[in-house]
Amino acid sequence: MENLEYCIDFDLADQRERDLRDLIMSRCPKSYQNEVAAKNPPLTIKRLISGIKNQVSKEKDFINSGFPIKDIIFRTMLSEGNKPIQLSKIHYLVTETWATPIRPLDLSLASLKSILDTDTFYCFNQVKK
Repeated sequence: MENLEYCIDFDLADQRERDLRDLIMSRCPKSYQNEVAAKNPPLTIKRLISGIKNQVSKEKDFINSGFPIKDIIFRTMLSEGNKPIQLSKIHYLVTETWATPIRPLDLSLASLKSILDTDTFYCFNQVKK
């Protein structure tokens, strides 16, 4: 199970008529939103995610332990460039990096898998090998 890989699935977002661009931009700071808005032609979603990985994810409040768990997972995937990530790595990043004594994130691999598999908002999807 821990070797399963997940990503944010663009095709699934299209099927669900979810505007991933707006969803992604809503998670970015205003300064980056303004920078992206000034680009002509507009950045593709892949270039937008690349900018998040290389620039935005390094900002202090891009992810914090006070966010809902699915939002932490979504931002983590964006900060990793939305490359397929093993379930075990997602688990480590979420539970070890973002857990605090005030908000411990005691989450099993099975629970994390369930969160990813049942999500209908962020378009998480298991990568088929």
